[in-house]
Amino acid sequence: VGRKYEWTMREALKNAVELVDTAFNAEGLVGVDTGLEPLNEITGGWHNTDLNVIGARPAMGKTALMLNFAHAADRPAGIISSEQGNEQIGLRMISIQGRLNTQTLRTAKLQEDEWPRLTAASHALMERQIYINDEPSINIVNLCRQAREWKYRHNMGVLFVDYVQRIKGSVKG
Repeated sequence: VGRKYEWTMREALKNAVELVDTAFNAEGLVGVDTGLEPLNEITGGWHNTDLNVIGARPAMGKTALMLNFAHAADRPAGIISSEQGNEQIGLRMISIQGRLNTQTLRTAKLQEDEWPRLTAASHALMERQIYINDEPSINIVNLCRQAREWKYRHNMGVLFVDYVQRIKGSVKG
């Protein structure tokens, strides 16, 4: 059974009022938690049909922000990154979870009290349902295929895509 795409105004209004009722009962946060309370208050979290694009100049922290969003998600999340490999993403997620400096992790110059935090962060993250595709030159067809697969296999609730400009168009045959 396919998804319905044609609606009457009566149906659209009924669905809209149901959204308001759901938001009221959930005290405002009906979507996926962003991890930022002011953003949650504005948006109600990430929503199924929304496309949110965050743009900024290079080296302004877009990837770090995205990884913090994925970390805060309270349901299975997908990350498609044409910018960083899975090792870098893993390292940065350990940094977020363990509140450890990423550069310190990269050089393994941790203080004695930081090693247990690294271990605890790794163990906590292993339990998280976060899926990563780090194909450097993914095309839109493969991106969509991956998203559908994660949704089907893991009931992914939110997808984060890093470096949108590197996504290639579909190849015409």
